[in-house]
Amino acid sequence: MEAPGELGFVLAGTGHVSRRHARAIAGTPGCRLVRVLSRERRRAEELALPFGARAGCDADESLADPEVGAISICTEHDRHEELLLRAARHGRHALVEKPLAVDLAAGARTLAACEAAGIAVGCVFQRRFDPALAALRRDFRAGVLGAPLGAEIALPWRREPEYYAASPWRADPARAGGGVLMMQAIHVLDAARFVLDEVAEVCGLMRAGSAGSAVEDVAAALLRFENGALATVFATTAAARELPVRAALHFERGSHVLEDAPADRRAGAAQASGAFWRLFGRARPRPEADRGRAARGTFGDVYRDFREAVLSGRSPRCSGRDALASVALVQAVYRAARTGQTVRPAFTSHGGSA
Repeated sequence: MEAPGELGFVLAGTGHVSRRHARAIAGTPGCRLVRVLSRERRRAEELALPFGARAGCDADESLADPEVGAISICTEHDRHEELLLRAARHGRHALVEKPLAVDLAAGARTLAACEAAGIAVGCVFQRRFDPALAALRRDFRAGVLGAPLGAEIALPWRREPEYYAASPWRADPARAGGGVLMMQAIHVLDAARFVLDEVAEVCGLMRAGSAGSAVEDVAAALLRFENGALATVFATTAAARELPVRAALHFERGSHVLEDAPADRRAGAAQASGAFWRLFGRARPRPEADRGRAARGTFGDVYRDFREAVLSGRSPRCSGRDALASVALVQAVYRAARTGQTVRPAFTSHGGSA
C-alpha cells in the first residue's frame, strides 16, 4: 500500500522523455516510481532498475498494484486514450504528456469517463510553472497591465529526418496528431492561453513533407482571443539552424518577452534568457518569491503540483479540460488551413464543446 502522503506512479513508456519523467518522479518529495510499463520488457527493466522499480508489460496488472496511485503516460500519442480509460477503470489518477489526445471527440469522451470515475487528470505543460509567466498572469488578472493587445509567437526549430526515422509514429498524423504545432508549438500556445485565456477564432496555413514526413513542418496562424487580443504564430521544424523560441505578449501598460535558447534546453539549464516585462516604461524585477528559482518550469514542478492536487482534491495547474482545449486550438488551426476559413476551436476549458 502507498504510505500516507505518498503518491506511487507507474510510468508508461520508455522513450527519451520517459527517462526525464522517471528522474522527476524520483526527485519529487512524496512521489515514488513503483513500476515501469512498456511493450518491451527489456526496455522497461533498463529504465526501472536504477530507481528500484518493477518492470512489466501488462497495463492492468501494473494499475492494479496497491502501491500505485497514479499513472504517468509518456507513450506514443495515440495510446493516451487507451491508458487513460484503463486508469479510470482502476481508479488511478493520471498525468499525461502532451497532447492529451489526438482525437478531440475521443478525448472528450475519455475525460468524461475519468470524471465519472473520480480520478484527477493532469497534463504536462511545464511552461505554466515559469515564474515570470505565472507573475505575468497574476498581473494581467489583477488589472495591473491594462487591456491585452496581443502576442507574437515564433518557434524556429529543426528536426532532421532521423528524428522521424527513429520513431516513425511521429510522421504519422493519425498517431502523432500532427507535426510542429501538435508536437512542439503546443507548449507555447498553451502558455499564451494560460495568460490570455481562451481563443475565439483562428486562421491558419501550413506546409508538410520537407523531411519526408506527412505531418506539417511549417505552420502560421492568426488568433483572436475572446478578450479581443490578437496573436501571430509561426512555427517550423525545418529551419536551417535552431533559434530561440520567442513569445512577446503586449498589454496597454506593459510588454513581456520570453526567449528560450536551444543551448539552455539541451543543457537542462531551465533558463528563459531575456525574460522581462515593462510597466510604464520601467523594467520590473522578478518577484522576490521567485528569485533563486529556475526561470523555466520543470517536470519536478509538474509532479509536485499534481501530487498536491491529488491530496487536496483540487485540479492540477493544467487540468484535463485545459489540456484538451489546447488540443482543440491546434486542431482549429489545422481545419482553418485545410478549408481556408476562419474557425472556432471546438472545445474550451470553461465552455466545453463549442
